[in-house]
Amino acid sequence: MPAGFALRAATIFLVISGLASGCGSTPKHTSTGDDGAAECRATWAALEKDLSGRDTGTGPSELAERWTSVLAGVHYHAVTATASDCGDPLTAQRAAIDRLNDFESRVHDFDIELARDELSGPARLYLGSPVPSATVLAEGATPVSHARARAALDTLEHLAERANNDLAAGWAEADAVDLDDAAATDKVVADLEFLSSQSEAYARCAQAVGVLRTVVKQQFEALSRSPKRR
Repeated sequence: MPAGFALRAATIFLVISGLASGCGSTPKHTSTGDDGAAECRATWAALEKDLSGRDTGTGPSELAERWTSVLAGVHYHAVTATASDCGDPLTAQRAAIDRLNDFESRVHDFDIELARDELSGPARLYLGSPVPSATVLAEGATPVSHARARAALDTLEHLAERANNDLAAGWAEADAVDLDDAAATDKVVADLEFLSSQSEAYARCAQAVGVLRTVVKQQFEALSRSPKRR
């Protein structure tokens, strides 16, 4: 047999053998070291999106510095997380967020400036509209007069900052307290309650807030119970 023919025959045999051995076989997965990381990062990114804006609050009860710290950690994981970061680290972060949300809700109502900002818009809308008729309000309710609503709004606009300043020591505690310490967080709330009880500005503003919350309620009742125009 000529040497050239034998060489070609051997080459063809090797090629056919290689193809045959590959038929029906499943390629082995080659790990890139990134298994599950993209999905985990997406989970952290979704959490970051849910918390967007929580670090921009200006009222002392909004705890912006705490939320800034939380968002920094969440963003870090959204960019760098591996699959293992969607286990205990994610669970722990969500628990910490729940504690912060709970604490913020407990101190929220002490923040008179925040109440002013939330209620001033609806109050002005009320002042620019006719006082609702008692017939469209809840049974026994007395419509808030424009004069009373205006006086409440004036009180908040003039005294809200002073009221919050009277609680400054409590707000400082709120910024520093360990949220894992239930007794410590209870003390912050108790201190805010005490400080508010000692502030004349706070007492006057709290009354004004009550009036304007009634205004908001009556606005809703008037809109929902008034006859529909055809």
